This record gives sequence, C-alpha cells and structure tokens, in this order.
Amino acid sequence: MSEKGIHSMKKLYMARESSEAEMLKGLMEQQGIECSIRNETMLDAIGPLVFCYPEVWILRDEDYAAASQVMEDWRATPSGGKQAWTCPECGEEISGQFDSCWRCAGHEPAVAESLSDHEDT
Repeated sequence: MSEKGIHSMKKLYMARESSEAEMLKGLMEQQGIECSIRNETMLDAIGPLVFCYPEVWILRDEDYAAASQVMEDWRATPSGGKQAWTCPECGEEISGQFDSCWRCAGHEPAVAESLSDHEDT
C-alpha cells in the first residue's frame, strides 16, 4: 500500500531499444500520463543483456490502466500508423516512424515538400 502522496511506480513496457522507449514515453506524455524510462543508457553501455533493456514505468497507479490502453493501441499500429518509405536521396527503405533517412539524412517526401514550402515563404 502506498501512503498519501507517495506513489508506487509500475513497469509498463520493456523496449528493444532506447528510441522505442522514448516514442512510447512521448505518447504517454501527450495523454498527460507521467512516466519515466529506466535502464535507458545501460543498453548502450554494456550491450543487449535482457536485464538492462530500456523500460517505461508509469509514475501514478491511477494512470496505469490508461497507459496500458495507450500502449496496446500503439503496439497494434505498425510503425505508429505510417507506412515505410523509400528515401528519394539514396533509395534506403525507412520505417514509417521516422521522417528522415538514417543513412543520408534525406527527408520523407511529404516532410521534404513541407520544408520546401516553408523555405519559399
């Protein structure tokens, strides 16, 4: 039992990599759900050991059910709902969750078009 004002954290999700944990944390924050990431730098420091993968923890017990729903919706939507795309600069196939190419920093066509529209004004 937790005392008034003291909250017990609950682990929601163990990610395969830090970027995945950060993405889920961002979704939680958009919904007003306070959370934190544990083991975020451990994966980079000592390599992919099971016990040190990044974990998303929910800070308030009362948010856990809503956080679980957000997580399930996120997991059910491949790549955050966006399709994979091919970089127009180098031809690399990029996962839909990313707006720029990891290889050459080229932008997804829709993002590149938006950026050029802003440059013209």
